[in-house]
Amino acid sequence: MKWGVIPRDTGIFDRHAGGDDTVETTGNGGQPATPDSVTFAPAMPQMGHATTPVAAAAQGDGRYRADVDLSMAGQWEIRVRIAASGQVQEAVLSVTTNG
Repeated sequence: MKWGVIPRDTGIFDRHAGGDDTVETTGNGGQPATPDSVTFAPAMPQMGHATTPVAAAAQGDGRYRADVDLSMAGQWEIRVRIAASGQVQEAVLSVTTNG
């Protein structure tokens, strides 16, 4: 199965206003997917920071949301891990925070 990950919000995030991320998953044919699990793992590689992966909650229609801890301003990478039927796919989203 092929998966797609589409970030629902892009651009610059205010880390003091809350750090939630929502992604939309798609399976074969572009239809909403229903994976076994979706996790977000934020990291700031240039500073050596990483936080514990967070399980994302299903929001319906292939959308998954999780609150992530982006503890300092700057460039973050959020690794989205999707597991289904024994297969794992990952995508990395680049996020810039301010504040």
